[in-house]
Amino acid sequence: MAELSYTLKINPELKDVLNNQAMQAGLEAVGQVLEGQIVTNIKTMKIVDTGRLKNSITYKTKTKQKGEGLDSSPADNEVLIGTNVKYAPYIEYGTPLHPVLVLDDPSKAKTEASRNLSLWAKRKGLKIRGWIMLGGPPKSFVRSALDQWRSKINDVFAASYKKVLDSKK
Repeated sequence: MAELSYTLKINPELKDVLNNQAMQAGLEAVGQVLEGQIVTNIKTMKIVDTGRLKNSITYKTKTKQKGEGLDSSPADNEVLIGTNVKYAPYIEYGTPLHPVLVLDDPSKAKTEASRNLSLWAKRKGLKIRGWIMLGGPPKSFVRSALDQWRSKINDVFAASYKKVLDSKK
């Protein structure tokens, strides 16, 4: 299954110096913030049809997995953020124009793209039949979230890390 994910790593040299419980808390905080921003981007960019993509966004650390869906396993100094929805990379990076056959009966489609588009047209009540050109520009819902938070990620991590250390005093 295709996976669209990004991994944020703590410098391996720092990993040995950092308190592991506090580090995991910091990574989880970063995961939560980025997950929220990605979902917001999906809504803002109007990428929602059924809500499957929006609901599949999740994060994973070595000690915690929120939701289902990320097949990869992060190392103990990483947080993995993304989705395993098959079509996510096509939305994130866009697709070139290509012909797709739309049929009244989706079960007769010979390709997955044809079947999916035929099902979509049927669900929407559209009377489309025949070949259409399909493709789209990139809608960078994940990369834009990373860009939006890039300058603040260290602060999010540090605040959560400090909170755990302070609670141990």
